[in-house]
Amino acid sequence: MITPDRKVRKLMEEYEKTGNLSKSALRADVDRKTARKYLTAGKLPSEMPIDRTWRTREDPFSEHWETCQAMFDESPELEAKAVFEWMCREYPGSYQEGQLRTFQRRVRQWRALSGPEQEVFFAQEHKPGVRMSTDFTYMDELGVTIAGEAFSHRLCHCVLTYSNWAWGSICHSESLLSLRTGIQNALTRLGHVPKEHWTDHSSAATHLTWPIATPLRSVAALRAARLPSVGSAPRSLFHLEPAICALKVRLWTHSLRTSSEFNGQLWVM
Repeated sequence: MITPDRKVRKLMEEYEKTGNLSKSALRADVDRKTARKYLTAGKLPSEMPIDRTWRTREDPFSEHWETCQAMFDESPELEAKAVFEWMCREYPGSYQEGQLRTFQRRVRQWRALSGPEQEVFFAQEHKPGVRMSTDFTYMDELGVTIAGEAFSHRLCHCVLTYSNWAWGSICHSESLLSLRTGIQNALTRLGHVPKEHWTDHSSAATHLTWPIATPLRSVAALRAARLPSVGSAPRSLFHLEPAICALKVRLWTHSLRTSSEFNGQLWVM
């Protein structure tokens, strides 16, 4: 137990008055050895931090940590919260909701010491309602099966670069039709047409013809900017990957019967 600062202050005051170690320790209610240590150091306990290298309690995650580490090694984008929720479902009674922050700290420490290298990116300035970016992402890594058969697909992912509002449409190729359908679905869901639309140098984007008809109005005002693959659209996937990985954890214990059911699961996230 660490001696409170107030007792050490009392000790120092009494020692200045009496010059007697035993009397000062008695009046300050501290042990003589403890009194000698602080009088010699001339510092309060709060000014003498101890670097603790040992655990004060048993690691609550030691039993299943190897399983968690394997999941993080396979999918580095996984969020600690998604894995913790999976553990609570898989091992009922072993973990409680109040342990989430402890698990997040454990994962943060592991990533700092043994995890993958962090990505370096440069901040971009975005304005509300001005720009929407679109890109495709492969979803086969989810290992989704529909009625027991592998479901190979991609996601046409549209995002507002300021607010990170996002919507996507399942497709099977990076075709012109998939791109037009994805943008149209996102704008219809959004209920608003941004001033600009940015995408990359895919062949579909090169042949994209404006306007795109939506129930709102023609999107003739959109300016299609041809950007390299380091633009806003690929960066938006940084926000999508943790959600995809969380969905992956959910689907490990959930079988799907139809593609419509999978589409519903996808946008619950």
